[in-house]
Amino acid sequence: MKQVLGCVRRADQDFGMIARGDRVVVGVSGGKDSLVLLYALSLYRKFCANSFELSAVTLGMGLSPVDFSPVAELCQRLEVPYTLRETDIGDVVFKNRIWSTPAGVHLLYGREPYPNEHVADYYYEKAKGGAACITYSEQNMDFEMEY
Repeated sequence: MKQVLGCVRRADQDFGMIARGDRVVVGVSGGKDSLVLLYALSLYRKFCANSFELSAVTLGMGLSPVDFSPVAELCQRLEVPYTLRETDIGDVVFKNRIWSTPAGVHLLYGREPYPNEHVADYYYEKAKGGAACITYSEQNMDFEMEY
């Protein structure tokens, strides 16, 4: 956890991610990534130079019953307000899904550290007929491009 906290501190210091009085909300799925982030931020707020509020939110997918009580219990132990909202988003069907994940993004970008016209053309073709763009990392796309 010490290494994770070091990364959180470094990211905050390098990029000014948390300002005094900010409200930081962690989207918690119940998986290890979101739980580690929540735990790390709960520890970080104890020694961060900028005091900030921390809360957690879970959106239930509405597909099958999921027990989020362990997440609620963890949040209570960490003294982090927790909100669970049930939705029916799992029933939403898209004609075309565009999955954009960090692994493999470099294959589209080439040597450039950002999306280029080739990438925009790729997504444009994928989106014909209706699409949902699902991203797992920061994406900087110029949607003002002419086609």
